[in-house]
Amino acid sequence: MKVWRKIKKLPLPVLCYGLCVLIWLVGGVGALGRDLLATQSGQLYPFDQEAADFQLVDLHQQQDGSYLTETADPQLLWTSQDGRAIRTLRVESHFSRAPREICLYYTTAPGQAFGKDRAVYPQLAADGSYVYRLPAVPVTALRLDPCSPQEGLPIEVQFGTFHFNEKLPLWRYFAPGWAGLFGMLAGPALAASVLSLITEALIKRKNKM
Repeated sequence: MKVWRKIKKLPLPVLCYGLCVLIWLVGGVGALGRDLLATQSGQLYPFDQEAADFQLVDLHQQQDGSYLTETADPQLLWTSQDGRAIRTLRVESHFSRAPREICLYYTTAPGQAFGKDRAVYPQLAADGSYVYRLPAVPVTALRLDPCSPQEGLPIEVQFGTFHFNEKLPLWRYFAPGWAGLFGMLAGPALAASVLSLITEALIKRKNKM
């Protein structure tokens, strides 16, 4: 009870930021525990694929092993056959000119259409590969858009290996990303302001009664 009374006396912004940190820690621990369980059950494991393992759309392989785009929307399609979990994908690739967009789409049910609401954008790793982190949801299919060339200006792409589910360092489970960090900084302050206004309004209403 004494601890609770001390907590109640803390300023509202401190309480909001404290709750935010607690949720962040619980989320990181939960994600780590979830992946450990999936690994133990055999659903989550690392594996590699090559470009030839994907269904190619508007891409064709050339004699030197590189791939040439045929339209402004080339795609590589992959379908899960055994319900394995997909958490990360690292793509080794080199482009003859800078791609305008590199995006990964996923579906969570058979026959579901790909959409912007299920899109993942990559981080560029130090070795030049592109790393995608997917949410912890069942993944039934992937569509990798390796580039968005301008119409009439095809791009040559040299694909290396596609690495799925590489082991994450522990700190990655607690890394919120830039968008998440912004939310952690701005969200509690906004929540504290709203709660403060609501509290003041309730107090004024009570005094008038």
